Amino acid sequence: MSKLSEPKHDDHGKPPDDDGGGPKRIALKTAAQVFIAVVTLFRLIMDFMS
Repeated sequence: MSKLSEPKHDDHGKPPDDDGGGPKRIALKTAAQVFIAVVTLFRLIMDFMS
């Protein structure tokens, strides 16, 4: 896919915060939570509109 669709992979200039791959896992978990929240909000809005 295009590089525009994945803005999460811009961690080239920063030193790693953890030694065990923690930041990437935290970012994935945060992205999943945001996605679930957006989907839930969208479904609530669609229910409210109809």
